[in-house]
Amino acid sequence: MLLVKILAAIFIYNIPSMIAFSRRHPEIVRIMILNIILGWTVVAYVAALAWSVMPIHPENRIAPIGDEHDKAGENGSQGGEGILNRFE
Repeated sequence: MLLVKILAAIFIYNIPSMIAFSRRHPEIVRIMILNIILGWTVVAYVAALAWSVMPIHPENRIAPIGDEHDKAGENGSQGGEGILNRFE
């Protein structure tokens, strides 16, 4: 019974990291670091959970391995444009 409680606690503790991983979140490493190091605090756990479920812009999503999608994007952008130019 103790083993089941420990495994359940580990599963619940890592939910933000698992969500970020399954969504291919571009900030997965930072979310995992926050979750692992400070996840024991309620504030950091909620922050990691909220960060992992935040909307991801398609151009920032991590492509799956073997994806042959054009890395330049649909409009031929190579990145480097400012935030104001992105939405014009």
